[in-house]
Order: sequence, then C-alpha cells, then structure tokens
Amino acid sequence: MDSSISISMLKGLKSSYINVLAFFTQEENSCAYKLQCLVKWGLQLGIHKAELHRYMKDPALIRFQAPNSNINALAQVYDLVYMVYMDGIVEDIELELVSEYASSIGLEAHVVNNLLKAMVAAQMDGTPDEALRSDILVHPEVYV
Repeated sequence: MDSSISISMLKGLKSSYINVLAFFTQEENSCAYKLQCLVKWGLQLGIHKAELHRYMKDPALIRFQAPNSNINALAQVYDLVYMVYMDGIVEDIELELVSEYASSIGLEAHVVNNLLKAMVAAQMDGTPDEALRSDILVHPEVYV
C-alpha cells in the first residue's frame, strides 16, 4: 500500500470507518473478533484509543448511515478493504467482517475479494491508491 495517504483519502477512510464502527457497535451481538478488527483499523487511521473506547462504550455518539447508492456502498467497502490491506497482513477475520458489512448494505460478498485482488494488482503495477479508487468508482461494473 502507498505509505503516504493524502488528507482527502484519509478523511474518506475515517468517514467509512466511523460508519462501519457505528454499524457494528449498535449490533446487540457484536463479537470480540469484530471489535478487535475495528480497534485495529481505528489505530491504523490514527484514531486515539480513548476516542475508540468512548465510541464503543456509548454507541449513541455515532450514527450509522446506510449508503444512499451502490456507488457510495462500493466506496465504503473499498475503504474497508483498504484498511484490511493497509498493514500488509490480510486476515480472514477482517475479510469476513467486511464481507458481512458489504452484504448488509446490499453488495455481494464477492465484491470484497474483487477489490482486494484489484488492490494487490495495483500495488504490483505501481498504480496509486487514489487512481485505483477513482477507477473503481467510475467503472463499478468491473468489481460488482
């Protein structure tokens, strides 16, 4: 992954992260592994532990907003897959969490694998992260 994330991309990642955090912390049966993934991603994005704990203790502080289009849903799932791949270690548990989220917002679970494959290929080709994200959102039919 590109080690230097632009400010606009980081804002988008954080926005998607907060939305998925709201989604899973409002679930009555959030499992420990889900929360571990969410904490890991939050720390990777530079969100302080105290802030994460505050959100998890009081989920009413953040509100889940379902994407209003398939493009917005795809953008959010791209951001989550990006977070999974950010540290260079792709764990099955993380992919399962993102796949569950993708399904809950109306995307097929296989979209997660398609996006991950695209990220790996883009990295090997030297394609910048933002260029890949733009391409995915301009040509969503390739990935869904």
